[in-house]
Amino acid sequence: MATLDEFLSTTRFLVDEATRADIKLRLLGSIAFRFHCPKYESYSDAMNRELTDIDFVAFSGERKKIRALFEGLGYVEDRDILVATEGARYFYRNPQNGLGVDVFFDRLDYCHPIELVHRLHLDSPTISLPDLVLEKIQIVELNEKDIKDLIILFLEHDLGVDERELVDDRYIAAILGNDWGFYYTATTNLNKVLVFLRRYDVLNDDERTIAEERVKRLMTEIESQPKSLKWKMRSKLGPKVRWYKEVSAKEATF
Repeated sequence: MATLDEFLSTTRFLVDEATRADIKLRLLGSIAFRFHCPKYESYSDAMNRELTDIDFVAFSGERKKIRALFEGLGYVEDRDILVATEGARYFYRNPQNGLGVDVFFDRLDYCHPIELVHRLHLDSPTISLPDLVLEKIQIVELNEKDIKDLIILFLEHDLGVDERELVDDRYIAAILGNDWGFYYTATTNLNKVLVFLRRYDVLNDDERTIAEERVKRLMTEIESQPKSLKWKMRSKLGPKVRWYKEVSAKEATF
């Protein structure tokens, strides 16, 4: 198992190499949360937040450049994943330290779709904060690792628009206001975050209050967002009809 230092140093190296190759490679997943939350990075360690793979998203038009980058660095491509996803996802393994690297293209399409192709310019080296939130709250079987990431993010970042270090609650609410299934999964998960906030001793009372207040404000914005006709029609069926795409636990967790 790679150490935390190996994860972070490898990630920084790959980001630098992609920049030199003029490739827009943006981090998502657990390491992206660490990059965006340096103030409370130690809390992730205290809560035993384990890392698995390094996850990126990129433009589909840069597939050839990305393949050349990783092959040139000695990474081994998983051809089975390439075929199974019909090129929608590349997976590479570093033969020296065993670290795996996922590269998704243009979007995440797991329990609920998240379009990123027009949003990769918003931040660097990660996807934007609201997209990081959406990435987590789209997971139907949200696990504790993902909840820890969300707690740290809401502790470090307030809500707002037009600033890189704010979580754009209006954008999140607009996405969920057009998709009842995504809305149902997301609000269920945000309620889980509120429950788990009380379970971690590493947070003091003031910190719990800050994170809790921000999650509740996001939920208020989501509820106040006007809902589309499609949303209203689907809401009539409720959860008695499956509202998400089934994926494996490995696929849905970042």
